Amino acid sequence: MQRFFRSGHLVTVPAAVALLVVLVAAAVHSASSRLSSSGPSPKSIPSAAALSLRPAWAGGALAFTEPALDSTLRRVALDPSALTAAGVTSQLGVEAVVGAVRTHLTEHGTALSVVEADWRASKAQYAALDRLVRRGKGTEQDLIDLAAARSEMNSDRSSLDSALDGVFDAGVDGLTAEVITRLTAIRAHRATVFRELPVQHLVESRTDSDLVTLRDALDEERICAKWNEQVSGNTTTLLSNERARTEVAQASSRLDSSLASVETYWDAAVEP
Repeated sequence: MQRFFRSGHLVTVPAAVALLVVLVAAAVHSASSRLSSSGPSPKSIPSAAALSLRPAWAGGALAFTEPALDSTLRRVALDPSALTAAGVTSQLGVEAVVGAVRTHLTEHGTALSVVEADWRASKAQYAALDRLVRRGKGTEQDLIDLAAARSEMNSDRSSLDSALDGVFDAGVDGLTAEVITRLTAIRAHRATVFRELPVQHLVESRTDSDLVTLRDALDEERICAKWNEQVSGNTTTLLSNERARTEVAQASSRLDSSLASVETYWDAAVEP
């Protein structure tokens, strides 16, 4: 049997192996004890991917920055054009909306950033598995994982939507019911393929079919103006009726008369 010396003592190979196992086990136990007694559990430590996807204000009030307030207001349709079209045109009204959202993010910014990071991470995981399966390289287990990833992504998206609803609700608290209705419609339409339509056409609840017809008519009008051509009679009538709608006409009037002022009030209120 092979032997070697350790600290002046003769040790056989089996004994040496046994000693090594004991030493490793002791080291693992010691590290586990230190982690449980002096630090967070592994589940409470955010992944590197999640941390890299968090917004600038991920730390809550201490890390809150002006760009996050700006982008979040726009994200929930509380930007200058939406506020103006909906009827929030006074300086006090704009400052109240921005201030309420600022307070909400100061108190709930961390929670919002966490659900945002969770959704982006689960979305990326689902996309990766989906690509694998679509290329025909996925295993049976990958198909199971894909279904689970889809479910997790949808759940995380629902949590994010709820968090953004909280931002919107905080911002519109105190506004009149009709203004809230208009802002709600604008926000809903901006979450669809019709987000690029002029905001005055988004202040009412509209069907997809109506918006498709309107979009096509506006495209025809724009192209004809570019090439100095005549707009068709049907399109002219449709757009004339559209612009005569009470809500659309009033929103257009507010945008023409007050948008520049609201932008000034909004920019000043957003600054820290």
